[in-house]
Amino acid sequence: MNLLKIIIFSLILFLPVYAYTQNDDSIERIKKLEKEIEKKKNELNKNEKNLKNLKSREKKVMGELEISEKKIENIHKNLKIINEESKIIEKNIDSSRISYQNAKDNFAKRSDIYKKHLRSMYKRQKISPVGMIFSTGSVSAMLRGFKMFHSIAEADAAIMGEMEEQAYSIRNALEKLETALNSKIALQKAKRNEQLSLANLKEKKKKILSEIVQDEKLHELRIKKFRSELTQSQAQLDKFIKDRTKEGINIPTSLKGYNFSYAKGKLPWPVKGKVVSKFGPVTDLVTKTMTNNRGIEIDARQGEAVTSVAKGQVFMTKYFRGYGNFVVILHPPDYYSVYGHLSDWLVDEGDIVGEGSVIGLAGSTGSIDDGSPRLSLEILKGDKPQNPLLWLKPDRLRAGN
Repeated sequence: MNLLKIIIFSLILFLPVYAYTQNDDSIERIKKLEKEIEKKKNELNKNEKNLKNLKSREKKVMGELEISEKKIENIHKNLKIINEESKIIEKNIDSSRISYQNAKDNFAKRSDIYKKHLRSMYKRQKISPVGMIFSTGSVSAMLRGFKMFHSIAEADAAIMGEMEEQAYSIRNALEKLETALNSKIALQKAKRNEQLSLANLKEKKKKILSEIVQDEKLHELRIKKFRSELTQSQAQLDKFIKDRTKEGINIPTSLKGYNFSYAKGKLPWPVKGKVVSKFGPVTDLVTKTMTNNRGIEIDARQGEAVTSVAKGQVFMTKYFRGYGNFVVILHPPDYYSVYGHLSDWLVDEGDIVGEGSVIGLAGSTGSIDDGSPRLSLEILKGDKPQNPLLWLKPDRLRAGN
């Protein structure tokens, strides 16, 4: 009998210590996991930002390559036009040179005829043209001779003047055509140099693009690896939270008899704004991979008051990289609402809150996109995610949901 008393007395002394040790060990393991998650999320955030920058650079280089392609195409078209115009000018120059040479030949022939005519007249009469006029005897014959000689001279002079003017005109036209051809040749050379320069630039851009694509692949592999590790760590953390819940949570008297499930479709929205990220499968714009959102994200103003969607007890207030500052509220019998990306929380673990109670301020902590203020909202039944849109009042649904 005394031995039984000793055993019972020992158990009474030992069990609280054992329970405390187990509970303390569990908390330490949770803290260790939280630190691992924080580290992995931090690295994931850094890599996703780098990948986003690479995608932006890729888009910019692709745009520059497209512009270069269009410029090269335009230069090619211009060179084709210039070549055609140059050919026309060269033909006109050849034609003008032939015309100019013909005019010179005609002028030379006409000059020879005129000289031969004068020599022939001189040989026949053995006198000068003036003597030939006055040797006719009578005045009337003299006048007729003078008039005839004057007419011949005028006709020859007119013909030679026209021929000389024609040759001058053709020579001027030829000089203008040669000037135009030289300009076209200079323009053609400049366009070819520009085309060569653009071709070199295009090759450099292609090389840069190739390097960017290679970096993207490496970053995408790293992100996928971190996502996998992060998911494993979150699963372990969820298990510890679930285990702590199973150990038993004392429901405050003020919440006994309350059933969160009755409020489905009637919950007030925690902030004003439209839904910018849906619940369920979503394609990641950076990695092009499918992810499964556990909740929704609502657009918010920086510092806007965030309110509880229902009565409950504050279960947890923490900071994780993915959630930033967040608050978890227990709603009897076994539901939880999670509010993430808060700039600050205004409640403590164990606090009792009512529907519409202010629990924190909206912000962008833990966000991995553009850092714009938004509220992450999750509703869990035990550890099973629920679609918050099925629980919130439908009169607040907006475009983009």
